[in-house]
Amino acid sequence: MLEKIIRVDGVGIFHNGTPTARELSKLTLIYADNGRGKSTLSAILRAVSTGDAVAVTSRTTIGGNRPAAVHLRFREPGGGRTIKFENGTWDGSAPQVHVFDNAFVENNVYAAGEVSTGQHEALLDFALGTAAVDKRREVEQQGLAQAAATRARTDAESKLSGHRGATPLASFLSLPKADGAEAKVESLLRRINNSKEAAAISARASLKSISLPEISWEPFERVLEASMQKLQEGANQMVEAHLEKHQWRGVERWVSQGLRGQEIIGLEECSFCGQSTKGLALVAAYQDYFNTAYDEYMTKVGGLRAFTTGVMPESSIEAWVEAVVSNSDRAAAWKPQLDVTADTPDFVKVRALANVIRQTFQQVAAEKAARPLDSLTANALQPARDAFAELNILLQTYNDQVSTANAEIDAFKQGLENENVQTLQQQVSALKLQQVRYSDAVVALVQERAQADQDRTTADNAKEKARGELNQLMKSLLTRYQAAINRWLVIFGAPFSIDDMGVTYQGSTTPRTEYAIILRKTRVKAGKKSVNGINFQNALSEGDKRTLALAVFLARVEDDQNAALTTVVLDDIFASLDQHRRITTMSAIATLAQSCAQLIILAHDPFFLRDLAASLKKKRLGDALTLQVRRAAEDFSELDVCDLSEKCRSPFHTRYMELANYMAGHRVGQNPLRVAESLRPLVEGSLHRRFPGLIREGNTFGEILEQIRTAMAGSPLEPLQPQLPAFHAFNDYAGAYHHDTFDVLPRQDVNDGELEIFGRRALNFVHHGQI
Repeated sequence: MLEKIIRVDGVGIFHNGTPTARELSKLTLIYADNGRGKSTLSAILRAVSTGDAVAVTSRTTIGGNRPAAVHLRFREPGGGRTIKFENGTWDGSAPQVHVFDNAFVENNVYAAGEVSTGQHEALLDFALGTAAVDKRREVEQQGLAQAAATRARTDAESKLSGHRGATPLASFLSLPKADGAEAKVESLLRRINNSKEAAAISARASLKSISLPEISWEPFERVLEASMQKLQEGANQMVEAHLEKHQWRGVERWVSQGLRGQEIIGLEECSFCGQSTKGLALVAAYQDYFNTAYDEYMTKVGGLRAFTTGVMPESSIEAWVEAVVSNSDRAAAWKPQLDVTADTPDFVKVRALANVIRQTFQQVAAEKAARPLDSLTANALQPARDAFAELNILLQTYNDQVSTANAEIDAFKQGLENENVQTLQQQVSALKLQQVRYSDAVVALVQERAQADQDRTTADNAKEKARGELNQLMKSLLTRYQAAINRWLVIFGAPFSIDDMGVTYQGSTTPRTEYAIILRKTRVKAGKKSVNGINFQNALSEGDKRTLALAVFLARVEDDQNAALTTVVLDDIFASLDQHRRITTMSAIATLAQSCAQLIILAHDPFFLRDLAASLKKKRLGDALTLQVRRAAEDFSELDVCDLSEKCRSPFHTRYMELANYMAGHRVGQNPLRVAESLRPLVEGSLHRRFPGLIREGNTFGEILEQIRTAMAGSPLEPLQPQLPAFHAFNDYAGAYHHDTFDVLPRQDVNDGELEIFGRRALNFVHHGQI
């Protein structure tokens, strides 16, 4: 309970609100005139219940020079604790304090005649109290986790947008992994570049085949195989016989030269033996052989050596080398587009084989020249044939590679004509996007997004589970809460009840209450006001709405498991209540006082505070401590003790006490002028009370005396007529202190002797009816 208000400075109208610390009791009643700071005091108690610093700082005293400071002493089960507000913050809170005031009504029940969504939400929070705190916290925590996961997912997707460009996220994520994408991209880029340079590429030369070597084998071989057998058979036989007879080495050359010498000099005798040759058949045969066939034959034999100089000349090899070099340059030119190659022949081997061929021909030609009449077989050229065949294989292998390369080149040139640059560029973009999709950075973001999805699903499932449990708990609590509210409404004698109190999430993720008012069998939804039809605003009077708000508050306080430890603050609960409702409310307060640790009631009606104190005492709930918020210097306010009986005195009673005290000698602090001014109103009041209905309200004292003078016989006023001289004498003195008696300023001086004489007369009339 709140044990003591130690300090309230610089808040609202409390500049130095507690010159003296004020202790409070279990039942504390605080009176304050309107505008004296009653609402500020309840706001401070509301603020300490939650540790709300803004509620204090926003009420900083206007025109004051003290910083806002509040010190409140609480007595708790574990001992005393002082909670302080200093330097703009609370050092603790007192959640056991529950405050009913206009702020509670406007925040939780209604404002401006309607019930808003925010008030429904706040009412649910208030109604649930601590019973569903853990479950609501679990829902909120899962909601926060869900929101955090959503933010993480959104953040990952935002980062992914920088990688995927205009590609839809789902399409980007579903892209397959492209193996060898980099090489494929490079290939496509080359094709694009090639397409752009198609004209120049198409004009580029292909490779050139090597001209294979050729050798006229047959003529050479015919000469090799030729012999003397080709001459006329008879002459041949004769010649061969004759020559064979002599068996000379080089005889054929000798015969040939001798014969030619004979022909040259025209001799008719043998150049060798001197015999006559004229008419000899043998000589004729010789002449025929050597002059025609042999001459031709020997020409051919002699031509073999010249033939060999054209066999595998070095110039041919050099031409092949040049062709290969040229092809290498051409292949290099194609390198950006094609990797065409033709392996360079082994020219060392080529030259070796060419030498074999050449030397074989030379050797065979030399041998034939040495024995021109002998037939040489073609086998003599076999080494050359073998070398020639091997050489051709080498060169043909190269030409085959050239043909393969040229086929690639031709296919490439043909492909250039069919290329579509736009399609190629699209393929490049697609491959690059696939590369990006599976880059380390994107894979990490995709995993981050997937993890966020998993976290969100987990949080969503947990949230839904907790929400279901919370909804069930809220349904149970609100069913009980509705019954409690209606029970209080019955206690208050309210002509309505509430029904269908439940929870809704409609239009929001935040739960809130919904309920209806049942008034004369008509259901009115508690909601916003509308122009047409019955609604909360026009269905209930202000007193009914205030009663509903109080029932809502008391039902919750009553249901608090720690009700026995709570401090309940009720601020101006009698506003807009009629006499009957006030009586029932006082009865409800008495019931509340029995269940809570402390009850603090603030009001600006001292009479009802007085009656409430009496009612509580009558029900043996103890004496209430009464305090007041009174005016202090410079029109600020301060908390002080209060005598409600004095506050509730009538002006007549007040004047009587002042005069009685003065006459009894209790004159310290008394104002004689004020006592003198009270004499005439005191006697007038006594006349009104002694003769109710006869002395009209508003009559001056002179008019009352005239009424007594003219009273008819038998009138209750008639017995006063003998005292008229004394009344007039009294009026002459007392009337001088009132401006409406004489057309002069009221008398300001007071003579104690005179005042004592006329004061005694006034008291005597009040007591005995004798002036």
